[in-house]
Amino acid sequence: RLPQSFLDGQRLGMGSWAFNGQYQQSPAPIEGGIIKRQWIQFYRELPPKFDFMVQSWDCTFSGGSDNDFVAGQVWARAAGKYYMLPYRAYDRLDFAPTKTAIKSCYAKFPQVNAVLIEDKANGPAIISELQKEIPGVIGVNPEGGKLARAQATAPLWEAGSILLPDPQVFGLHWMDDYLHNICTFPKAAHDDDVDATSQALIWMRTRLGGGIVDFYRMQATGEPPAEPKATERSSARSPFRGTQREAQSPSDSALAGNVLAAIEQGSHIDCNLKQYPAVRAALAAAAGSCPDGVPTTLVLEEIERLDQRFNWQS
Repeated sequence: RLPQSFLDGQRLGMGSWAFNGQYQQSPAPIEGGIIKRQWIQFYRELPPKFDFMVQSWDCTFSGGSDNDFVAGQVWARAAGKYYMLPYRAYDRLDFAPTKTAIKSCYAKFPQVNAVLIEDKANGPAIISELQKEIPGVIGVNPEGGKLARAQATAPLWEAGSILLPDPQVFGLHWMDDYLHNICTFPKAAHDDDVDATSQALIWMRTRLGGGIVDFYRMQATGEPPAEPKATERSSARSPFRGTQREAQSPSDSALAGNVLAAIEQGSHIDCNLKQYPAVRAALAAAAGSCPDGVPTTLVLEEIERLDQRFNWQS
């Protein structure tokens, strides 16, 4: 057995990733990878109603023992929080069993607003088949790499905006396995759970308001967020458009735009304490440039809410 002083020195010199792989046969540090264990929060009961609910599926090419898993989850949003419902499909499946699993999940959760299927592997064939049988099937072409997508969801986890079902309350034997896959990524043996999770969170976050994920994705990748398609742009005139603002850096401008979009659409801002100074500055700038009284009031209310959350002292 190696002395603790030696191990501590090795950890310091090698870093947590390398140390855990070399000395503990675990490729990720105990405190977690991109998603930290201490960020995980659980719910013991579901809210009475949801704003939106989706199935999210990460498919594979075939069900052989050497292939990746098919991962299916159900996620919903209510009052600015994202809930993983007590359901998880995770198995090596061929085309027909994958299709059956998605249909079975839809029968269990017929209230879902969208069925998200990654448009890769055998996803396109499954999408084509299921669009004839169940409503709301959407092919999702993932943007950026797996790492960038996971990093884009990290602020939501750290801010406590994501809630998982309490495994003891709901009798979920698979929760430990799911958490291992989530919290050891990108060094985990399998990334299917991460892909299905980030697909659901990013799709809901960007479609249902805010766009803050785009800003943090830009921070992670160095690439600016894509312009929304013409069909996705709101036809209503924004109360924030047409105002004069001082010249900003691309990063500041992206953050300001995403903050304003969140307020416009009635969403709360999801960020952590480290990110809040920049977010607060963007909110304060918006409050000073908004025409009419109502938008300014909304911005000030959001600043007050976040100040209380982070115990912010001006």
